[in-house]
Amino acid sequence: MNMQRYKFLLLLFFGFSLTSHAQSVESLKKIREGNKAYEKNNYKEAEINYRKALEKTPNYLKANFNLGNALYKQKRYDDAAKYYQEVISNPDVDKKISSSAWHNMGNILMSQEKFQESMDAYKNSLYLNPKDEKARYNYEYARRKLKQQKQQQQNQQQDQKQDQKQDQKQKQQPQDQGKNKKENKQKQQQQQQNKKDMERQLNALNQNEKKTTEKLKKEKQSGVKSKFEKDW
Repeated sequence: MNMQRYKFLLLLFFGFSLTSHAQSVESLKKIREGNKAYEKNNYKEAEINYRKALEKTPNYLKANFNLGNALYKQKRYDDAAKYYQEVISNPDVDKKISSSAWHNMGNILMSQEKFQESMDAYKNSLYLNPKDEKARYNYEYARRKLKQQKQQQQNQQQDQKQDQKQDQKQKQQPQDQGKNKKENKQKQQQQQQNKKDMERQLNALNQNEKKTTEKLKKEKQSGVKSKFEKDW
């Protein structure tokens, strides 16, 4: 079966004839009334009747089991789990019934996205009843959902690390900008100083050349030989 097409199967086993404890006629009557209400999707009324059955016969497994189903249908998952646990922990319960209770516990955990815990519950169900194909199906579905959950967590962690790096980079940028601005200013000042030095050197050369030209001119006018002329 293509796992990509898996969908979670809700299976609430219902209405087993559990006779581990003696029950009164009144408790049996309330169980039947609860079952009728449950079949009509009136889960609140079913809950009330199952609770009355438990008042008449405490530890009545059938009432515990069906009450768990009625609570589950009302999305009161934590309350439902308590009554399934009553069935599971009873040493006299039939293996098939215990398997069904474990299966329903798996459904609760699945609804809460506790995929690893739901896999464990389905595994217990299959251990007690290896022929429960719906529990096997849901086990595979939970395994696939757990894999997806872990992948999402890894992606979130990577995104958080990336965001942290980006934040650090943004915090570092003003420091780098300040440093670069200072370096650029120093570079401009150095360039200006070099330009001034060059201008001074050129001015000095021009002054020397001017003085030399004037000296030669005066010597020529006074008849004095220049050291630059040949003495024949």
